[in-house]
Amino acid sequence: MSDLDDAYWAAAEQGQLVLQRCDDCGTYQFPPYKLCSTCLSDNVSWVQASGRGRIWSWIRMHQVYYPAFKDEIPYNVALIALEEGPMVMSRIVNAGDRTAACDDPVQVTFQQRGEATLPVFELA
Repeated sequence: MSDLDDAYWAAAEQGQLVLQRCDDCGTYQFPPYKLCSTCLSDNVSWVQASGRGRIWSWIRMHQVYYPAFKDEIPYNVALIALEEGPMVMSRIVNAGDRTAACDDPVQVTFQQRGEATLPVFELA
């Protein structure tokens, strides 16, 4: 975490997904930058996102890469195309026996992991 993403993590603690949006050209961006990735304006602010998107790509993790998730193997990790445009990498949770597929609609939810609240996605 850095000063640049403090607003993102603070919003997640409140159960909100936020993105940066350029106040000059309207471009949404993630991850956060000091400047707009389209017009290079420094007039960017944090706004609440819809929390909706679609799976662009996904994998099923069978290897324990992170000890915090060892009890959840196997689990799905996906690249989510948010309605606002940016893509985020996250986990797909609460899918039960359903298999994730590209273009499946998803909705954000949040999970507590130690000191952090993480945005994760459920199949919609």
